[in-house]
Amino acid sequence: QIGLNVSGKLNQNLSTSDKEKMKLQLFSYNGIKEITDLNEKNEFIFKNLLAEDSSSFYFSLFKKEDKLKSLNIYSKIEGNNSKFKIPFTISSYECLSVETTKQNNISFANDFPKLENVISLDTINLEAKFSKKLENTRFEGRFGSTGYKIDEETARSYLDVLSFIQSHGFNVSQSGGEIVITGRRVTGFSGSNSPIIYLDNMPLSDLSQLYRLTLDNIDEIYINKNGFGAGTYGSIGVIRIFTKKTFGNSQINNIVKSKNLIVTNGFQKLKSFENLKYLEVNGDAFKEYGTIGWIPDIYTNSEGNFEVTLPHYYQEKIKINIQGIDQDGELHFTDTIIQVMN
Repeated sequence: QIGLNVSGKLNQNLSTSDKEKMKLQLFSYNGIKEITDLNEKNEFIFKNLLAEDSSSFYFSLFKKEDKLKSLNIYSKIEGNNSKFKIPFTISSYECLSVETTKQNNISFANDFPKLENVISLDTINLEAKFSKKLENTRFEGRFGSTGYKIDEETARSYLDVLSFIQSHGFNVSQSGGEIVITGRRVTGFSGSNSPIIYLDNMPLSDLSQLYRLTLDNIDEIYINKNGFGAGTYGSIGVIRIFTKKTFGNSQINNIVKSKNLIVTNGFQKLKSFENLKYLEVNGDAFKEYGTIGWIPDIYTNSEGNFEVTLPHYYQEKIKINIQGIDQDGELHFTDTIIQVMN
């Protein structure tokens, strides 16, 4: 199996004529959007989804152009417990013991490439400051988000949730009962200057839900000013607000048409990478461990070709390792040796 499957059942009565006109949509805020039909038992399945770990799926049921007001659905993730084709086994649990003497002194400084702005340390002292543990951490875009545990002192310091958001990098305006939250940097690619806002993992389209919502009802707030992992619509930022369990949320349940389905054991999130700056590229250490460059996302043109640019360290040949997933979901892993033209 390639990718993950999402299957489930719609737990509400639909007539045969209505069912033929209906489509079930699965979507997420990081670019996944799929549509399928229901079978005669109201069951459905979305196959081969390349979903990031901890991302959230939502469902909508459409009849022609109208969205139903309610959706009673059961869903689950499949294919997220697959094993390696070649299991990894540890043959020995013993570590090699090496005694270092003056005559047999091992210098580790020469075993690794010398990097710019890297200082060798003699002693490292670690000090830890303890704070209350954040609990609502399993959501898409957690990387890059700053979490705030709302305690009594924090709740007394701000008038409400909107004033907290305003003091943490966003503009908040209220006019005629309408609440508008915008970012303080340039407009995103989507043309919107507003962040995506979630209340208890449900996306808010109507910000009136936040009007006079005080912090003593809030457990945690997560702010991602860069919107990492949320796609172009979240380029201005993502704000996630989690209420306390004792807070009545009857009105929150009507914000979206389904509860979110969180992906577990999904694909690893894309990590940002910056090539290292080497001070010396002719030694054995660089030849053994040095990485010339890494490009995490490569897209082909309409003819299936692509072009990349790599730094030139005057090697006679280089090894290029290509890994990826094609449009059919097939995984590829290829090593290629290329002769460098001087």
